[in-house]
Amino acid sequence: ECISLGLARTQVGASEHGQTPSSAQPPNATPSSTAPSSSGGEHPSQATPLDALLKASMPTLITHLKAFAALVPRPHQILEPASESQEARDYYSKMMECFQDALWCNQLDDIIWALSRYFVACRTLKLDLDMEASESMMSLTISALELVSWSISEGKPISSAQALHSIECIAEILQHPELSIVIGGSDHVTWFCSAIGCIHHIIQAGKVWKEEHEPFTVPKLQEMPGSNSRFDHQLQACHRISELVELLNENPSPKDEQAYLTKTSQFLREPIRRVMVGLARLPLVNGFARTPPLLWKMGWCPSPLERAQTNLPPIPLEFLKEKPVLR
Repeated sequence: ECISLGLARTQVGASEHGQTPSSAQPPNATPSSTAPSSSGGEHPSQATPLDALLKASMPTLITHLKAFAALVPRPHQILEPASESQEARDYYSKMMECFQDALWCNQLDDIIWALSRYFVACRTLKLDLDMEASESMMSLTISALELVSWSISEGKPISSAQALHSIECIAEILQHPELSIVIGGSDHVTWFCSAIGCIHHIIQAGKVWKEEHEPFTVPKLQEMPGSNSRFDHQLQACHRISELVELLNENPSPKDEQAYLTKTSQFLREPIRRVMVGLARLPLVNGFARTPPLLWKMGWCPSPLERAQTNLPPIPLEFLKEKPVLR
């Protein structure tokens, strides 16, 4: 509330000075940077300073965010209750302790909601994010998304506000160039794999797959030398992002009555759509996302091996008989 109120008061102050909100004075601005010029007797318009409430609430949020992020088990792993790895099972058990703690969940939701308002304020006023806290921001956002997905799979009650806060927060992160680089980096593979898996599961849980038109299935690769759980998670993320992009292509308008998100709450449709687009732009899955769906339907199976071992299937004769194709 403090960040939203501080943003509103800053915007009101900017309008009173006849300025746009984007010309607000950043928190680290010096008095000399906004002092009127003495040359020529002209006084250029001064930048409107940030509201005191916003100025105080933003660093306070970062402090609380870092402290709370320290309570989340590390390093992050994909939630796999039946994993063959003891480390993965131990991580899952620790996260379950957090998810089953009502106080922890409420505190996480409060921070995530405030964090989404923080992103909006920085974007509106063109302020720099505190990148030193970027990993803490990402860790809590992914945890919030995982909590929503886990609650749905376990049939646990979850408020619509909690679902909205987590989805809006990841959407804001994916829209920010610097933060999207962090979440899509090779050092944080489990983050974006988990994010894709959660969104995919949330859409599936809403029963939005049309019964008469199930999403196409990307061909599975054969067992490959050197394959491990990390590789399997990336491959699964590629499969899922391909399905999500196919849904986006088939339903360009979220307001369409036949859209893939029709059976989900209306206030969740646009945030989920923004998340799907943002995830598809991440470098490690973008190649899959940009591949024409027709190739998958024709049985094309890409190989991540260094040596290209993919052979495209022959073009169907029926396809060649169509005159427009030959033009």
